[in-house]
Amino acid sequence: MNPEEVRSQILKILELKRAGHQVTSLTLDLNSKLDQFFRISNIVIRSNNPQEYPDTGDDALNTSYVDYFQVLNSLGCAQEIIDLGGGVGRGALLSKLLNLPKCINLELNEKRVLACKVALNSIGGGDLVGQVDLLKETIPKADAYYLYLPLGKLFYKLLRELIGSKAMIFICESHGDVFDFVKLYSRYLCLESEIPLCMPRHNDKIVFIKDRGLNLEGNEISDFPTWFLVNFDSDKVLKARWYSPFHKQEVDLFLRITDFDLDNIENVLNLRNVKSGRVYKINSELDLYSQTFESVSYDVDQVFKTGAKLITFDGKLYRELKSGDFELLDKLTPERAFRSSK
Repeated sequence: MNPEEVRSQILKILELKRAGHQVTSLTLDLNSKLDQFFRISNIVIRSNNPQEYPDTGDDALNTSYVDYFQVLNSLGCAQEIIDLGGGVGRGALLSKLLNLPKCINLELNEKRVLACKVALNSIGGGDLVGQVDLLKETIPKADAYYLYLPLGKLFYKLLRELIGSKAMIFICESHGDVFDFVKLYSRYLCLESEIPLCMPRHNDKIVFIKDRGLNLEGNEISDFPTWFLVNFDSDKVLKARWYSPFHKQEVDLFLRITDFDLDNIENVLNLRNVKSGRVYKINSELDLYSQTFESVSYDVDQVFKTGAKLITFDGKLYRELKSGDFELLDKLTPERAFRSSK
């Protein structure tokens, strides 16, 4: 497929979209043709790392070429955009093929990176892809970034690094909870515009957000979303008041922050334990203290690893059993299990 033909097909799809027509089948057909042209279709990934999404199909994993075209044509004076976790690199390939603003694909999986690099080399753009573990490495500086990722530790980490960058940020919804989460940070991020998607997702648009250039200030638990984004990967332990049905009264509940995801469902903040799946509604179920701790006990760490509740009742420390009962940790006191954290 030559560049003029590809551009013409994309513009036709967008024209039909603006006229109110359904363009999903045309978008999928173009995806298939270009994937085959670049030889990046049906790449089988065998991995135990969920961050690599090994069992995800091409069109579920990757943004469509038409929607990448829309993003790349929305960059204004920006010279390049970094695609964070860009899979097989449709954005990078399209940017090179059509001579659009440079799109750099940063991807974890070696097989996808190699396929993208081979395809790029065939059109003279092998420098537009790199293998990067975004969870461990700091993202490079750029004018703009694109994220199509589910809510979780990687998304938190990337958002934390992007806040304060003054960059343009384009986000495509993944599982229906990302946009509501991002709204929690409107102090730092400003919604500029929306791009209607040609490929159906959990939301029908890509949002274009401009970072306001403010640094994160997350020392106060009263601003819990910001505190969470600053501390989600720390060893800090929250103490909260929680009503225990077993004790039929309020007790102190300890929550190790690395064990939890934060979401914002219908404007209700929830902490979700990634091990047990338990959900705690902040404010209605949890009354968060303004003090945090660090665990200094192996026994306490073992309780946290199981996802079981850890509480204090009458000044004593208890752990939850599978039966729902609580067992006294008679060799430990809260003072011996935790130390204050700044």
